[in-house]
Order: sequence, then structure tokens, then C-alpha cells
Amino acid sequence: MEYQNLVKSRSIYKWFAIIAVAIILGTAFEYFGLPASHFFGGVVTGMIVAIFKLVENHNISTRLFDAALAVTGVVLGAYFSPSSLGAIAQNFLPIIIISLATLLLSLLMGILLSKISKISLATSLLGMLAGALQISRLI
Repeated sequence: MEYQNLVKSRSIYKWFAIIAVAIILGTAFEYFGLPASHFFGGVVTGMIVAIFKLVENHNISTRLFDAALAVTGVVLGAYFSPSSLGAIAQNFLPIIIISLATLLLSLLMGILLSKISKISLATSLLGMLAGALQISRLI
């Protein structure tokens, strides 16, 4: 089982440190009033890990990855309230326009990425779209 291999290796301590940093950053962001603070704490931590290549072997099991996505979804969903849905309803047209503009910009950037790199068009489009990771796993 992949989890047992992870526990046996010394990298488990790095993962605990990474999780601790994400929690600390999320708490700090929350203290300063940043919306979705713990989400951004994890994102910033992930960027630091990726930029400085702090984890050599990051082959995580599918079950663990799915669990992490579920936790992320719950954390983001906890920020919604009935009053947020009311605000969305009141500003429906601008939200739709911004969403469509974001989608169009993502598609254009995906096309540009495929033109200037050796990445296929399908891969670059999926890589630029928000939520495309889940779409690609279904394919």
C-alpha cells in the first residue's frame, strides 16, 4: 500500500512540516481577514514547495489525492452562507460576464501555450482551465 511506503520513508516528516506551514499561513491570513484564508495558506505553501523543490518524490496515491480534494471542497464550501447566495443573485450578470471572460482568457492562454511550447493543444487547454484536473481524470 502506498500509504505504508510513505510512512516508512523519512519524507513523512516533510509532509507534516508542509501541512503545519499551510495551517500557520492559513491562520495568519485569517487573522488579517483574507477570504478563503486556509485555502490560500495551502496554495502559497504548495507554491513554496514547488518553487524550492522541497519534496523529491510526490507520487501520492489516488485515494489520498481525492481525500485532499474533498477536504479542499469542504473548506471552500464552509465560506458560503445563504447571504452569499443572495449577493450572487443580486450580481448575477457581472458574475456571468467575469466568468465567461475568465474562461475565454484561459482558452486563449492555452492556445498560446501550445504554440510556444511542445505541449499539445489538449493538454495546454486542460492545464489552463480551472477545474480541468477533474475533467482530465474522467477522460
